[in-house]
Amino acid sequence: MLQEERFLASTKLRSAEFPRQQGQMLGVLLARDAQGQQHTLKAFSGQMNGAWMVHGWAEPLSTLRHDTHAAYTLAFARVVQLGEEAAAAQAQARALSGEPRLHKGWEAEPQLAALEERRVKARRGQRAVSQALLARIRESTVVTNFRGEHASLQDASLLGASSPGGTGDCCATKLLNAAAKVGWKPESLSEFWFGSAPPAGGRTHAQSYPACASRCQPLLGYMLCGS
Repeated sequence: MLQEERFLASTKLRSAEFPRQQGQMLGVLLARDAQGQQHTLKAFSGQMNGAWMVHGWAEPLSTLRHDTHAAYTLAFARVVQLGEEAAAAQAQARALSGEPRLHKGWEAEPQLAALEERRVKARRGQRAVSQALLARIRESTVVTNFRGEHASLQDASLLGASSPGGTGDCCATKLLNAAAKVGWKPESLSEFWFGSAPPAGGRTHAQSYPACASRCQPLLGYMLCGS
């Protein structure tokens, strides 16, 4: 815990910049440059208060984000809209199904079928837009290793084109990518939870956790080459 404690003590994370109720993973990396000088890098998982880029923190690997491309914002808004349409159709169908049989009679069956068709159509559209957006995000993600090599997310990850959404957004990948881009050799890395536990639990403030198996670990082999 020493590294996390030093990091927390040397930053102002308990300020309004990072309210405790919005808990998330943070990370710190100690690295050394070619002259032997040690440096400290810090990263947050995903976004901080809705921002991908925050001064003094490691940058995201993807260049396709809501703060860089209007296409991202439009596609994401469409995903949300289609999800709401599907939910509305489902809610209407449930309400109709709950009405007394005496009042709805046989005429409710065509309405239920139409609502189900609308729900399915919206979900399919949502899935298609989501998959297209994810493909573009993957294409915009460039991974750098300590040999100075660059690769797409698909080529760098052991999961290839099957990499789940959010791959590359975790602290470890941001930190290693940032160090590799400037030629600093990593010496120590720690990821830990800062803030209140998530609704599902499983996280404790200031407690360290390993890199996630589904997103980070499949990338680490390529990223650590040359370290």
